[in-house]
Order: sequence, then structure tokens, then C-alpha cells
Amino acid sequence: MLYLGADEEPLGRDAARALLGQSPKVFRHAKAWVDGSELCLEVECRLRDGEEIAVKMCYCWDVPAFRGHNYFVDVALWLLNDDLPSFYEFVQARFVEVLAEHATNDYREEG
Repeated sequence: MLYLGADEEPLGRDAARALLGQSPKVFRHAKAWVDGSELCLEVECRLRDGEEIAVKMCYCWDVPAFRGHNYFVDVALWLLNDDLPSFYEFVQARFVEVLAEHATNDYREEG
């Protein structure tokens, strides 16, 4: 799930479509934590128009492609070996996939 800034609600479909159109690029991680067994990140993205936004990525790796693979080891090695390009490539790829999912499905609660 993706959350903009301090929002408590997941990113909605219309906002995700608008954001996807801005070609966001992850350029910095601001915070990381583990919730249960899931990596959560707060990342900063730069948009095509130069604006910078904060996005929380939660439960983005709880998908079949990552089951049975300990990506925590990859992340730790990239960070410990100062291989930031590999880390950001990993985060950017999943960010774009999840953003596209949000642009297709509305995850905001009805109410």
C-alpha cells in the first residue's frame, strides 16, 4: 500500500493516476521499519515538474514474487556495501508496480 505524506488512508485511484502521470522517481529513503515481517519505507520522490513528495510504502513486498525469498538480505547487503544504486533500483521498480495497482484499484475505504 502507498500513502502520501502523513495520510492515514491509502492512495486513491485518481491520485495514483495523477501521480503516475508525473513519472515519480525515488531519490531518497527517509525512514525504514519492519511491521510484522514486512519492510516498510518512507521515501522521497521527485516528480517530472521538480516537486518533491513523501510516500510511505507499506506491505509492498507481500506478493507471490517475493514469497520464499529473503529480500531483507539483499537490502542489508546493498546498504552495508554502499550499493545505493541497486537498493534504489529495487525500491523504484516495486514503487512503480504498486503505484500502477493503486491507479487501477481504489484502496480507499468506502464510508
